[in-house]
Amino acid sequence: MKVTESQYGHMDKEELEKLAIWQNEQINDKNKT
Repeated sequence: MKVTESQYGHMDKEELEKLAIWQNEQINDKNKT
């Protein structure tokens, strides 16, 4: 799932990066099992 600026326009870059990292971790966890 891509994060678009329109969806998260109210969030700053740091928050967006944390969200992207978190999403990647969720995907990685699913791929491990």
